[in-house]
Amino acid sequence: MEAFDEILIDTPPNLNFFSMSALIGADSVLVPFDCDAFSVKAIHQVLNIVDDVSDDHNANLRVEGVIINQFQSQAKLPRELVDSLTQQGLPILAPYLSYSIAMKESHERGRPLVYIHPKHKLSLEFQNLANNLC
Repeated sequence: MEAFDEILIDTPPNLNFFSMSALIGADSVLVPFDCDAFSVKAIHQVLNIVDDVSDDHNANLRVEGVIINQFQSQAKLPRELVDSLTQQGLPILAPYLSYSIAMKESHERGRPLVYIHPKHKLSLEFQNLANNLC
């Protein structure tokens, strides 16, 4: 049997059997945050669900960090939203992931951005984020 240091489970962005099972079996959670008003409401719902799962099923479950996604540094709203999360004491991970049309191209092709455009700014941000998590 092989041993693994880390196992990442990517779940759908809704609460269902699979996402609940992942939370029950996980040690920690990474929460994506898309820098918009919808995500402000959603992140608090996710944090409440993590607390509930921790209380009822998995006392070791914790939020490891919030991944800032689709960040536009020149726009005021994304900066304000991230500042608000920071002021709430949430563990914000660096680097922030920039907004890019290249990601939509990646989704359309069904291939990871790092394979399509390995030197793209967003590809490098993903690689830096992954390195910071290890």
